[in-house]
Amino acid sequence: MPSARPILRAASGAARLGLRSRITLAFALGSLLLAALMAGSTYGVARQQLLDQREDAAVRSFVNNAGIVSNQTRTVAAEDVVVDELLSSIGSAATVRPVFFFEGEWFSSVSGFGEDALPEALRDRVDAGEPVQMRYTYRGEPTLAIGVPLPDSDASYFEIISLSELSDTLRSLGFILGGAALVTTAAGAGLG
Repeated sequence: MPSARPILRAASGAARLGLRSRITLAFALGSLLLAALMAGSTYGVARQQLLDQREDAAVRSFVNNAGIVSNQTRTVAAEDVVVDELLSSIGSAATVRPVFFFEGEWFSSVSGFGEDALPEALRDRVDAGEPVQMRYTYRGEPTLAIGVPLPDSDASYFEIISLSELSDTLRSLGFILGGAALVTTAAGAGLG
């Protein structure tokens, strides 16, 4: 009568991978891990660098624009300040949306981007005399807002800057890095 042990060994051996398959799998998993680590760290560094560069450029432009607004409101009598002309001369509606709080009223050169487009925490901090910048989402769009008090004219100046172009760039970069990780994984499996 045959023993049951050889049958069990044969059944368990059929489920095990051969040496070639195990090496291929090890190379593929190693390649996947390495590619994912490289793609993730590259994306993180690139994201931070791009955000920092965009914010620095926005702040430089903002300081210049806030200086123009401050000089105009400080040197011209309050009743002679033409706020609409002043705001329309600053930035472009596609990227920079100026908002101005002057003599108890809110002014904006772009419809839909007034007081309500600014986070309350940002408005409160500027109202308390502190210059502030904040990233947030407005209408599903990544946004940067910068605000500064203008104590000489009892006013506050803000700019709302769209970060959607940067978001699109980062999304494209993520797809490219993900594709490169898949190609690297396939190459590692092929090498194995």
